[in-house]
Formats: sequence, structure tokens, C-alpha cells
Amino acid sequence: MRDIRKSLLLYAVTDRAWLPSAPTGLESLESQVEEAILGGATMIQLREKCLDEDSFIELALRVKAVTTARGVPLIVNDNLAVALAAGTDGLHIGQSDCDPSLARKSLPAGRLLGISVQTVRQASGTFRNLLTDSAYSFLSPAIQHAPIPSMEAHRHA
Repeated sequence: MRDIRKSLLLYAVTDRAWLPSAPTGLESLESQVEEAILGGATMIQLREKCLDEDSFIELALRVKAVTTARGVPLIVNDNLAVALAAGTDGLHIGQSDCDPSLARKSLPAGRLLGISVQTVRQASGTFRNLLTDSAYSFLSPAIQHAPIPSMEAHRHA
């Protein structure tokens, strides 16, 4: 099993909006992802808000070929169906994207599940309900400096 801490050293999130202004040779998302990995990215999140599901799956498969060749996990943002269809390394969801328990049950064993949280209470619930070696959470800047309850407090929450 991979050490998730090493994969989270530099987490890059894609954005096709940058493609029109990309330097020559970096006009495709795949080439930008490869450059990000060569520059030190240890995990890639494919974030697409404007593609239909079939196009998103096709893009995910192309990007996955790059990340797999470089040994870097690929996470799909917000779309469980795309993550499953493309066989990515995991899924990242926000609080309103889908039920985290359903996502966890739907993902094959060993796949990562990331969940954005905005409050300590959400973080506590995430850790209490989904804590495994393949779950991670991101805290918004608003609560990064808030005291985080101990694991003992999570057990009793």
C-alpha cells in the first residue's frame, strides 16, 4: 500500500481555463499534467465543471495514462461515475457533491476518497465515519488554525 503522506506533498489541481494562454508544447491538459509532475506534483486532481460525463471520462482516461506512466495518483473531482469509469486512484468531493458513505462504499478497495470540509464539526464527522488509510480531508483556510479535536474526542462525537 502506498504512503498517502508522500502522495500529498504537492497536490496539483487542473484547470483547462489556462490552456489558451499555455506556452507552445503545453496546449493540452495532458502535457500540462506531465509538466506539473516533472515539476514535483505528487498527486493530480482532475477538476472539470463544464464537460459532459462522456467527455470527462475520455479526458480522465487520457490524463490517467500520463499519471500512471509517472507513478502519480489521479483523483477525479466531484464525479463518482467518472472516477469509477476511468479507474482513477480516487475521488474528491465537497460536502454537497454526494454522500461520503456512498462514495466510500462505491469506490473499489484501496481507492482514495478526499472530502473538503469547512468546519471542525465536518472534519470530525469525516474522520469518525470514514477514517481509513485511504481517506483524507482538506480544511478550508478559515479553519486551518482552529483546534482539531483529538482522536479520543472523535470517538465520542
